[in-house]
Amino acid sequence: MQAFIVKLTWKVFAGFFLAVVAALTLLISMLLRSVKVAETWLPQIILGIAGTGLVLVIVGYLTQRRPRTRSQKAGLDTSEAQPLHFFYKFAFWGAILLLGAGPIYLFTRVTQAAPKSPPTVAVTRPAPPIQTNPLPAVVFPQLTLKGYVANGQNSTAVINRKTFQLGETITNGVTVVAISAEGVVVELQGERKVLRLE
Repeated sequence: MQAFIVKLTWKVFAGFFLAVVAALTLLISMLLRSVKVAETWLPQIILGIAGTGLVLVIVGYLTQRRPRTRSQKAGLDTSEAQPLHFFYKFAFWGAILLLGAGPIYLFTRVTQAAPKSPPTVAVTRPAPPIQTNPLPAVVFPQLTLKGYVANGQNSTAVINRKTFQLGETITNGVTVVAISAEGVVVELQGERKVLRLE
């Protein structure tokens, strides 16, 4: 009985090599995309992959120079006995990692979705209703300023013979809002009035 021997050509080897590079590239890029930490460390991870590949190529080259098995010592070609023997070599996997590092970086970087900004919504405010009845004007009660001291937060004013500080209510919702050298500012229902010495 004659053994069936498959001769490995460079085309078959190149096909296996490219298929493994493509599969490993896609697998590692999908893994890196799913890990959030990998986004910030991506260049260092890619350099680590390429460095590992380079180390494996060097180790594979150095171990290939020394014969290990009896068949290798006898000068028999292992490629005829095991057509896929290159899967067991460090140099093969090192070359895959070394050559796959660039595409892994590109696939991971390109396929990362840009952060989606929330859709912009135009906020429009309705036009204020047209008022047919004008609001009555704010009528301040009789306020007589007799004196004031402008001293920042400690300012005081004498209005209608009583002393008031900033923020105090005088009467009927009238509040002292400012005391300055120009006079005393009071407010009633959003309307302001400046009181001056008489």
